[in-house]
Amino acid sequence: MHGSSTVTPYVGLDVGTSAVRCVVGVVDANNPGKLSIIGHGSAPNLGMRKGIVVHIEDVADAVVSALNEAERISGVRMQGVTVNVNGAHVSGLNSKGVIAISAANREITPDDRLRVEEAATIVQLPSNREIIQVFAQNYRLDGQDNIKDPVGMHGVRLEVDTHIVTASTPNLRNLEMALEKAQLLVHNRTLSGLAAAEAVLQRQQKEAGTVLLDIGAGTTNLVVLEDGEVQHVAVIPMGGQHITNDLAIGLRTDLDVAEAVKIQHASLLQTHPKLSLIHI
Repeated sequence: MHGSSTVTPYVGLDVGTSAVRCVVGVVDANNPGKLSIIGHGSAPNLGMRKGIVVHIEDVADAVVSALNEAERISGVRMQGVTVNVNGAHVSGLNSKGVIAISAANREITPDDRLRVEEAATIVQLPSNREIIQVFAQNYRLDGQDNIKDPVGMHGVRLEVDTHIVTASTPNLRNLEMALEKAQLLVHNRTLSGLAAAEAVLQRQQKEAGTVLLDIGAGTTNLVVLEDGEVQHVAVIPMGGQHITNDLAIGLRTDLDVAEAVKIQHASLLQTHPKLSLIHI
């Protein structure tokens, strides 16, 4: 990535069923733990169905349009992004990893933590699936359970329980091909619902136990968090477009009219107890 500033920009790309959205942020000089948003862009997407690429050229065009708008606002030239992965092909599975600590003093190092997490990824996956992300839920050291971070502790046998998110390799390749046509490199990939959880959930909610539902146009992302860690992920191939379609059939009207009715009148507020539609 190149820009007029020496500050490294972070670029997120949300390739959604109905739209592509891009956001650009830099680390806040006054608050190093936070990002300041310096640009954003959005463009309609006609190349996706239920979170899956069905027309590479259309997706690439939407990505370029969203990026151009974000670049114009931010003044940053973008070459690499963190992109979301969506669609019903995404799924999660639990796995365990075990390693022996060989250091003379038996002290757990960050490398040991990385090794045990890598050991958990040695799972039998079909040839058409690959791992997107790995989430460590808790560690065990010589039988002691529920350790959140073992680094600095001493022991012989380190174990970890993880939740691994996998996705269909062909679907991932199609998304990457669309981004290649837009002349973009994929630096990182993340699940849409996990990004939403980071954006809207507080630490107390993650600790106490929360189910997050991120309802998009063609898919609904479900993420279960408890004890601060990801416990389960899933993507349901249904979203706001299905509500629009049902309204169009029920009201015997066009889709654009049904969409306007949904947006203007649907609500989850208690002031509208008789309405069960979701404002998306």
